[in-house]
Parts: sequence; structure tokens; C-alpha cells
Amino acid sequence: MRPNSPTALLADPAVGARIRGARTDAAMSQVELARRIGCDRRAVQMWEKGEHGISRTNLDQLTRVLDVTETYLAGRGKARTSQEVHMQRLEDKVDQLQAKVDELLAALHSAQERST
Repeated sequence: MRPNSPTALLADPAVGARIRGARTDAAMSQVELARRIGCDRRAVQMWEKGEHGISRTNLDQLTRVLDVTETYLAGRGKARTSQEVHMQRLEDKVDQLQAKVDELLAALHSAQERST
């Protein structure tokens, strides 16, 4: 890693497994992934084994090329792709709106019962 490129993700076998899974899901070899993000195949191999941290620059390239989120790679979120992140946010909003609708309907029902 270059001295001016701080580690964004520390070496971790679990991170490596998620990188390997995303790469194989994309039907991409280590060599192809390395070429597309501009690094050496050995770097990809070391990340996948959890033997080496990942710089901010390389992490940004990995998420772009593999279409995964940084939080997914870091193990801090279930949503894997940016599309899944947006879908999860929408589902959360729908759940919040449904809870509010249920609350309002219950209040309306209660008010109707009191008025009769």
C-alpha cells in the first residue's frame, strides 16, 4: 500500500470472504478484478484471504467495480448493492407510513365508537 493511502478497511478474513463472494458472483477472476481496479492480482488475493488492509482508493474502486456497498464489505449492513440500500430505505419508509396509517385508523375507529 502506498504511504499516502490510509487503510479504509483493515485486514479481516470476513471482509475477504465478502470480496471473494462478490467477485465470483460477478464471474470475475482475481486477475480481471485487479486489472479493473488498477492493482496487482496479489493484492486482491491478500484482501480475499484477509491478510492485508484495503486503501480508500482501492475500496472505492472495489465497490464501484463489484457493485457492492462499503458497509456490506465491512460487515456493517445487510444490503449488498446500492440498489438494495435504496430498496431497504424505501421498505423502512413504507413500514413507517403503514404504522402511522394504522395509528390514525385506530384513532378514527375509537373516535367513532365514542360518538355513538
